[in-house]
Amino acid sequence: MNQKIVLTRQIFVAVIIAFSATAFVSCEKYAWDPPKIDLTTPVSFKSEVFPIFNSNCYSCHKSGNLNFTSVTTTWTSINKAQYLTPGNPEVSLIYTKLTSGSHESRCSIEDRNKIYSWIKQGALNDNE
Repeated sequence: MNQKIVLTRQIFVAVIIAFSATAFVSCEKYAWDPPKIDLTTPVSFKSEVFPIFNSNCYSCHKSGNLNFTSVTTTWTSINKAQYLTPGNPEVSLIYTKLTSGSHESRCSIEDRNKIYSWIKQGALNDNE
């Protein structure tokens, strides 16, 4: 009788292990792959970055140090407040704010990647 119980438990454990392994392996093909950051294609402040700031930041930052009402005021305010470190998004306050805390959910990963690329490319102003 004890041998039957031991054998039943061993089969039960083997089935659970097999099921778990199958479930774990099958999840691999559905793993989330974040969008790649393209540093080779130039990013335009005027036509690509400003619209992101305007649609995601303007509602909360209508006044104060940051002003996202127009291309010119946006450019001026993020530079005057020293929110940019051209070439280095990891220390640029405008980028680090977008990737942490309450600001993280304000724009999509694609938009954050575009801003990252723009800063990495030197945060150029093509509005002039």
